[in-house]
Amino acid sequence: MPNNTTKVFLILIVLVAVFLRLWTLGSGELVFDEGLYSFRSIGYLDYLESPSQTTPVQWLADKSELPVWLHFSFHDHPPLFFLTQYLFFNLFSDSLTVARLPSALAGIGAVILLFLITSRLLKNKLAGLISAAIMAVSFASVSVARLSMMESLLFFLILLNILFFLKFIENRKYWWPFGLTLGLAFLTKYVAFFLIPTYFVYLLIYRRDLFRSRYLYQGLALMILVFSPVIIYNLYSYKTFGHFDLQFGYLLKQKLPWDAAVGGKTQEPFSNIFSNLSAIYSIPFLIISALGFFIALINKKLRQNYRLIILATIFMTLLFGIIGSAIRFVAMYAIVMAFFTTIAFLIFWEKKQK
Repeated sequence: MPNNTTKVFLILIVLVAVFLRLWTLGSGELVFDEGLYSFRSIGYLDYLESPSQTTPVQWLADKSELPVWLHFSFHDHPPLFFLTQYLFFNLFSDSLTVARLPSALAGIGAVILLFLITSRLLKNKLAGLISAAIMAVSFASVSVARLSMMESLLFFLILLNILFFLKFIENRKYWWPFGLTLGLAFLTKYVAFFLIPTYFVYLLIYRRDLFRSRYLYQGLALMILVFSPVIIYNLYSYKTFGHFDLQFGYLLKQKLPWDAAVGGKTQEPFSNIFSNLSAIYSIPFLIISALGFFIALINKKLRQNYRLIILATIFMTLLFGIIGSAIRFVAMYAIVMAFFTTIAFLIFWEKKQK
């Protein structure tokens, strides 16, 4: 496909993504946790005004001045999404549109990243356009990008990190954007941790030589540095209160001051994954993406190109086996489904051309 033609189609796809994510963005009511996130982001303060889910800010209210470490993270989530919303509110004032704007922009960016990653993996610009088009109109992708919640920013940073990982394994000068974006993904939501075993197994099987490269460890050190506010927050939380934040404390089975249901940690069992998937993805889309996944597994050439995405899918699924299959979690499959659906379309297109 000629380069100019590719640009024209990519622009059209991005315009569709912009329309679907920005049109009447501020309409409707606050849903799910939008209000809780936006309320805390306006002043960048971890305060909920809830007697059933109090926060460290309230526990230390008798202090003349709150300790600095309380501003490094939040009791139930890492800080990046709150900080992003806080900056947007300060730039554009507080409104429902502004609250959702970071998610919408991240959703548009994710469409472009899908094009870049798929084009690189398959060395095929048509494949890149197909995956970008799927992401542009996917219900799960559009819906999370129109909500003042963490998932859209998380999707964007995961895809950005995957892109820089692919660049890094080709050219080690990309160690710093790889480490930076990995740390930022962790600062957005802890479920991004599935990337660690994904990269480890990939390198162990296919690029073991990089374990001897200082650039890999420089990237990981930068990731830890970027993530260090959460580490510092949890160390001080343990020293002060005897437990880590809600997420790590629940994972480590610590005695916490929050009831599990109140803290949002009562998850749907993994056995509900198919019903939850069908709630946000159409049955034809699920079938086509599953078909693409199995084609990638059995086709040696496609498996070689898509092995990183296959590993990401496996470890994402294993993570859901631990934390549950709530809809907000299985929405993450939108990232990989676009890749596998593209494979199915390409196979169909090739057979039609013959």
